[in-house]
Amino acid sequence: MLFKDIDAPNEWGEKGKVYELYVTYIRVGENYSMWSDGYWELSEDGTVLKLTPVNQSNNGNIGADVGSTKMFTADDGRFTIPVSFEQGGGTELILDLRNALS
Repeated sequence: MLFKDIDAPNEWGEKGKVYELYVTYIRVGENYSMWSDGYWELSEDGTVLKLTPVNQSNNGNIGADVGSTKMFTADDGRFTIPVSFEQGGGTELILDLRNALS
């Protein structure tokens, strides 16, 4: 998962604080595919992260519909972002800001 702050629009016309979620199969040499992208916002104190998907497949779903905002609260400077997959199962992404905000 990439978190960007870009001035020029990307190929989908998004600019500003944009996130991109890429996933690949376990096989070595497979290319990554973007399964979700949208906007992110971090509270001033670094305790709340908001993600708003613009595009999202059933794979790589962060638990919010396109256009809706999902809020995550930090636990000791770390955000846990659950990602579900269409075929079942899922994973958790950890965004650790403990050293980035000090």
